[in-house]
Amino acid sequence: MPKLKIAPTRSNLLKTKYALTLAQDGHDLLEQKREVLFIELMQIIHRLRDLEEEMAKKSALAFSALESAILSMGQEAVEWSALSVLGERTVDIIHRSVMGVPVVNLKEVKESFFGLQASMVGTNPALDEARKRFEELIEVICAWSEVEISVWRLANEIKKTQRRVNALENIFIPEYKQTVKAIDEVLEEGDREEFIRKKKVKSFLAKKRALEQSSSH
Repeated sequence: MPKLKIAPTRSNLLKTKYALTLAQDGHDLLEQKREVLFIELMQIIHRLRDLEEEMAKKSALAFSALESAILSMGQEAVEWSALSVLGERTVDIIHRSVMGVPVVNLKEVKESFFGLQASMVGTNPALDEARKRFEELIEVICAWSEVEISVWRLANEIKKTQRRVNALENIFIPEYKQTVKAIDEVLEEGDREEFIRKKKVKSFLAKKRALEQSSSH
């Protein structure tokens, strides 16, 4: 019988059984959560691989277009054209929840650029083509970033969930079960001892009454 950490009373038995039920229910819920997160992770990992391939292709096209622009205009002219751009790009980040895990959605990319027009002196279509290719690359990078962040968050949450499942499965639930069994054994032993004691008392009283009746006659 395992060593009891609490007094073997009926109230503690009820409390331990309740804690065991909660632990078993929590274990089942965590297993369900882990399965849902794993399915979601597998789906977006496939998406991540596709985006990595697309990003590699877009990157090659963008830098090829930039190289053409440099060959056509000269590196200094391209650098000055890039420095003349005024504006900014903003990304709207929206979160959605998967079993309580916040994953990122980059819903919209807004841009506001001034300058670098095709009609500007010293620019040519090669530079506009390079800009177009890099715009396409940025869109893919944003999509890839969204999925990459979600992959890490889901993977970390799966690890945490698995640790909790293991703790419940290998530590808490077995301890609660052993404690319930130990208290049951102690209480049953106490009930048997009480039954034997009452039986002995009853037998003693019966013998005493018999002796009293015989002596009165």
